[in-house]
Amino acid sequence: MSYIVGDKVWIAENKYTEKTRECPVCSGAKAVVVILGNGDRYAVTCEYCACGYEGPRGVVVEREWECKPEQVTITEVKLHQTVEGETFEYSSGYRGITDRIFDTEEEAAKKCRELIEAHVKDEEDRAYGSRKRAMRNATWTVGYHIREANKARKEMERHEARAKKLKE
Repeated sequence: MSYIVGDKVWIAENKYTEKTRECPVCSGAKAVVVILGNGDRYAVTCEYCACGYEGPRGVVVEREWECKPEQVTITEVKLHQTVEGETFEYSSGYRGITDRIFDTEEEAAKKCRELIEAHVKDEEDRAYGSRKRAMRNATWTVGYHIREANKARKEMERHEARAKKLKE
């Protein structure tokens, strides 16, 4: 369906607000305990709520999505002609609305529900990946330091043995 400047249409307007919440991995403690297979426990900084070089904060910022049908007036129509055909680009004020324009409020509301479902799934997937990465990083960190400590112990023993030989 094509529209003209001045037509009133419905759009699926979506936006998010950022909410600060306690970190779901460390529960605000900024550290997690890694228990090795032999029962040894190591406290390591929480990578899930870490923010760049600042380290863990104990909180995370999550997005809460909101979408609602909104009636707007088309203020600009652009026609694009190519060998493949014609397409229209619609705007209302400063925002492009081509991909979320509808004739009825019900159609826009349906699109809103679809958009929110997609955003929630994306956020859940992102959070799952971040938690998984944080746990992998924590176990790697513990393993790395155990390995390096063992290497340093062996190196120390080697140097002590050499020094003992020199002393005799």
